[in-house]
Amino acid sequence: MLIDEIKTFAVVADTLHFGQAASLLKISPARVSQVIASFEKRMGGELFDRTTRSVTLTPLGITVLHEVEPLLTCWEEVEIRLAALRRIDQNEVRLAMVSSSAYTLFPELLRALRKVNSSISISPLSCAFSGEVENLIETAQCDLGIVRYTNKKQTLQYSPILEDPLCLAIPRSLGMFDGNSWSQLLARYPLLMYPKGVGSAITDQIKAMLSAESVQPKSQIQISNTLTMHSMIAAGRGIAFVPSSSAAFQVPGVKCMAIDRAPTTTLGLAWSTRWARSKVPQLIKEVTPLLARFSQGHAR
Repeated sequence: MLIDEIKTFAVVADTLHFGQAASLLKISPARVSQVIASFEKRMGGELFDRTTRSVTLTPLGITVLHEVEPLLTCWEEVEIRLAALRRIDQNEVRLAMVSSSAYTLFPELLRALRKVNSSISISPLSCAFSGEVENLIETAQCDLGIVRYTNKKQTLQYSPILEDPLCLAIPRSLGMFDGNSWSQLLARYPLLMYPKGVGSAITDQIKAMLSAESVQPKSQIQISNTLTMHSMIAAGRGIAFVPSSSAAFQVPGVKCMAIDRAPTTTLGLAWSTRWARSKVPQLIKEVTPLLARFSQGHAR
């Protein structure tokens, strides 16, 4: 098979050693030589200069390697997607979730998937931010994801489940504040923010809200780790706008305060457009009504 010849050629070109290539490919050195000879015949010339001491690429070999490298990258992606499709067909689903859904949508989704397909096997993976989940879906490392989004990627399909307004996470030692006093708190405490590109779905909305309300925080501190952010809030070193569902974490020393005119993020399911003919869209179709009931109860 041509792709096997190309793979063997690429490994020999990388190692410049037939014995090492045979070990990596788990075939005999004699078989490596046979495959390379067949590929050289196909390419119309020698691809390697071989002596008793060394192996080097010929000018033709260098040209062929340059041409086949993009093909190998594409083929690896195809193999990953085919493996994912086989896995899905066998009722094995890899599910990635944004960590803030751990106590809200994630357990409900697991219950819904079990209800519509009792034989399904779920392999969960937690990610700090939605961008990580989307990247895993795009590279076929997971089949279905729970993401928080404002903008949609063209390579993915989305099913909105839960509207999740932002609230203000403050030190529990501050006592009670009403929803109109958040701007006063920002004048006293640093605002903890996710860097652009890390928690973009939330960061963009916070900046838009501050601009609309003409509020200028005392200062801003960028933090890319949610646990660190909660620890700083508990220590009285700052405050942060977080999804209301984060209140389910019940972090010691931190409480969440509802705010007026809070922007809302959407928590929902995402999957690759490539899975149009797999079992994934049908699973989404079956679990969506069950999750809709959960969403209505959460809103109340």
